[in-house]
Amino acid sequence: AGAGLAAAIAAHPAEQLLAPGGERTLCDLHGAGTIRRIWLRAEAIDSGYLDNLALEAYWDGASNPAVSVTLGELAAVARADAPPFTSAVVCWNSGAVTITTPMSFATQARLRLLNVGSVPVRGLAWEVDVERGPLPPAEAAAEEAYFCARRFDADLAEPDRVILRIATAGRYLGTTLRVHGVDPRMVRFALWPDGNPRRSITSQNLPVFLGASGLGQWRPGVAPEWGVTTCGAGAIAGYRWHLSAPLHFATAMALHCEVVGALPLGATVDGVAFWYQGAAEGPAPAAYLSHPARVPVREGVLEAEFLLPPLYSSGDPCEVEITTLLGEHWSRNAELLFAADAVGDFVVLDVPVAQPGTYDLYLAYTLGSRFGTARASVAGDARPGVLLAAQPDAAPGTREVVLRGVRVAATEPRLRLRIAVENSIPGPDDDPAPLGASDREADEFRIGLDYLRLERRGD
Repeated sequence: AGAGLAAAIAAHPAEQLLAPGGERTLCDLHGAGTIRRIWLRAEAIDSGYLDNLALEAYWDGASNPAVSVTLGELAAVARADAPPFTSAVVCWNSGAVTITTPMSFATQARLRLLNVGSVPVRGLAWEVDVERGPLPPAEAAAEEAYFCARRFDADLAEPDRVILRIATAGRYLGTTLRVHGVDPRMVRFALWPDGNPRRSITSQNLPVFLGASGLGQWRPGVAPEWGVTTCGAGAIAGYRWHLSAPLHFATAMALHCEVVGALPLGATVDGVAFWYQGAAEGPAPAAYLSHPARVPVREGVLEAEFLLPPLYSSGDPCEVEITTLLGEHWSRNAELLFAADAVGDFVVLDVPVAQPGTYDLYLAYTLGSRFGTARASVAGDARPGVLLAAQPDAAPGTREVVLRGVRVAATEPRLRLRIAVENSIPGPDDDPAPLGASDREADEFRIGLDYLRLERRGD
């Protein structure tokens, strides 16, 4: 094609389904050009699905991707906060992610999307805006033309605290960061161009680096080139761009991260580094499956669908049920759905907890026309648990039931929640035959869980 603006669009977005381990080619362009915009969305409007999708970009026939990042890490604030939000590079609105930074190529550009999670992603749609032809003179004059984005996970226990090394010349554009399990004011982040401490950017603490107040009750906020927001106790997400003043490096760029004081158990930092470089070949591909996404914590609320896959289950597999078409009857329009085969079938969920202590665990159990009754208990707790009693109701909804005084040990800051079927409730047209009769339909044993809520007790 000649010079000008063209768009590569998914022909039938409503029919696009990406199974776990599957991939889709978003575009495979030949000749010179610049990608000006990438737009992606899925049927699920919940931002947690972004952690199941990884975007990779290959420039000019390179073997390794220059871009290798999950969408959840790419749009860090979107992952933690309610939409919409707009930054200088990434935007999030109505379930869609938009990337607007220029991505130039001389002979070829290939973008692909991978499902690195355990749940199918439905209703994929995408659009790639491409400016065909040679680069404009001002952009062609830049020596570092190839856009790169690479995810990283910080091992805060390592002594040298280097979480990513870029071994080439380039221009550093920015960072997205997510911190879990540690006070962000105790985390220091630094950028070291060419190993030169005099040119390094080292902030007092992470909130200051991301543009928020680092003192006292710091307040989050967002702007085009910086932003930070909370996503539960001890968890934040944010970004900082250097578009107006990129950090040039001649030989290397190193990202440093350290925790001041004692390192809390389970403290983690992950994110994405963005830069331009002169070579089309990117670093080795990221190992997505060796770094599974954590369950997001939003003001003490754990969305049940993010607890999949379960530790154990009997009966049919658990799945996520999307309720976009039913309105906002369930939190974030989704629930965890367990289709049991018989009384006694169960599912065990691994529930992360930020800190040890004693909690009241609130379970939002689904109310509907064919949902049964179950009992929830916690491993290691001798009590019989709490009954989750559904009621026949044509309209979806939930009811909170509390399991009080659940203890979380310091050696393992998590809960193993067991939900077992005790009874079923017939639908309005069902024969009220005894439970367990041969003509009973399997979906009468459905167990639905919308969300979990943990409240720490003072006693």
